[in-house]
Amino acid sequence: MLPVAREATWSLKRQECGSILSVMACSRQLSAGAWYFVRGLTFPIRYTRLQSMTVRLKAGIALVIVVAAAVLMWLWYPEHWLKHVSKFATVTVDDRQVPAEAYLGHPTENEADAFLFVDIGGVGNYIFNFDEESYRPVSRSEFVRLRAGVVTFKPMSKGGWLSPLPFHNINEFRVASSTGHLIVVRF
Repeated sequence: MLPVAREATWSLKRQECGSILSVMACSRQLSAGAWYFVRGLTFPIRYTRLQSMTVRLKAGIALVIVVAAAVLMWLWYPEHWLKHVSKFATVTVDDRQVPAEAYLGHPTENEADAFLFVDIGGVGNYIFNFDEESYRPVSRSEFVRLRAGVVTFKPMSKGGWLSPLPFHNINEFRVASSTGHLIVVRF
């Protein structure tokens, strides 16, 4: 081994730089010219390692935020999520069938504790409580419609519940709207 290469290897051991290329240079005992070339790369390698540490730190923080959001959604989700159901409810306004979107939500495991959100275009939005046989009107600022369902900002079980008009048939809600229309929701 040349004295210059031995000196380069010895100085590498003293520096304890820890980069992969430096360890490779140490184990293969590169010639002095190659060693000085590799030694010139140690600053960019160290800088890259610092950069990757900040990327890892940012990724770690993002992961913590995502996990916290997932746990929060898991606890918050059942009281605020109603899933779109097709052909579940038939809506009539003043004895005329109208198109309406229906969404069903179960905030608990109890099957009777179910809520039906009905979006009747041009007439209004209502949440029907099957357990208590009541309803409440819902304003546009209380929910967001998504592709698969509706997210309500207020828990669906909270609110000023009203008693519907007397039932004429089984499985129906009869509601007098604020505009004077008779709304019948059959399911």
